[in-house]
Amino acid sequence: MSSSSTITYTRHDARTLPLNCDVAEFHPTRKERLLVACYELKESKDESVPASREGALHVFDVDDEGCLSECATSAANIVPSGVFDAKWRPNSDSDSLLAVALADGTTALYRVDDGSDGIQQVSTSGSEDEDVGMTLFCDWSVTGERLASTSHAGYARLYSVAPDGSLNVISEWQAHDAEAWCCAFNRTGDVLYTGADDAELRVWDLRSSASSREDAPPMALRDRRTHGAGVTHVSPSPHDSNVVLTGSYDECIRLWDIRQPSRPVLRSDAPELRTGGGVWRLKWHPQNSRVVLCALMYEGFSVAQVDTASATMTLSGFYSEHGKNALAYGADWRADGSMVATCSFYDRLLHIWTPQGISSSSP
Repeated sequence: MSSSSTITYTRHDARTLPLNCDVAEFHPTRKERLLVACYELKESKDESVPASREGALHVFDVDDEGCLSECATSAANIVPSGVFDAKWRPNSDSDSLLAVALADGTTALYRVDDGSDGIQQVSTSGSEDEDVGMTLFCDWSVTGERLASTSHAGYARLYSVAPDGSLNVISEWQAHDAEAWCCAFNRTGDVLYTGADDAELRVWDLRSSASSREDAPPMALRDRRTHGAGVTHVSPSPHDSNVVLTGSYDECIRLWDIRQPSRPVLRSDAPELRTGGGVWRLKWHPQNSRVVLCALMYEGFSVAQVDTASATMTLSGFYSEHGKNALAYGADWRADGSMVATCSFYDRLLHIWTPQGISSSSP
């Protein structure tokens, strides 16, 4: 689909942030609460001084009209390293716990307090070991009892999360031989998907107990033929436990039925799958099982219509109000599905908007 095709939308509000922003995540139960995370590489004018990385966590409330208000206590929550990914803990109204993947190679938990404490780090795990590399992605199990992360050096880590918010490493293994861009639990938490710059999708069986922390779980699937470039996102459907989407630098979205994992349901040569831009994030609509929000890097943002019954997928046009040369990175639905938040790299923009013509429930 050409980028000249524009999606029909209503734009509500926008902000320019102090740093490049790459993550937008609505709270799963507090529908008004929005997290925006930032990453920026600070080059030194002195060639003898290495570049440094800076990050920030911003928390906003978004009202029913789409108006943004930044929580006063989070106005200057600079983190010691750039943020590559962040996720709210699921199924939790009370503690508002955040998992954050940091460029220093660690994974940290932060608690967001509506009072005077603002955002406070609860725990951290991992190391600044160059062999492991920067932490690129994190994902919670549906219950919020376990957490997974992947790294620049291809490692995956599996954590248990204690009631006090401390992180305990269950297992750490070399999941890929290249940058592991993403990971995702299935709905039952006994399978972990990973995708990497080696263009491979791997599926790990977490049901067996490792004899040591360094032991990799059994690999249930290794697909190395389907994607034409790095696998950037794996998105299991919250509506159907058998359906998974993958995104790739090869500018294609693929639909998988995990009951038949030998190949995707939709082939890479299907024209409606080509997005025109690298696929960075895929977010299912919280109520409508046929709608997916897409962050497509230099092509902007789009909404995909997915029909798993007929194995068809189409794009509904593009939202291109972010900067011309910006990277479309962060995207998420409000918990009630009424609007989306998108944020872009380089122009530092956060937008709140509503795609038109989308039902709030599945047909």
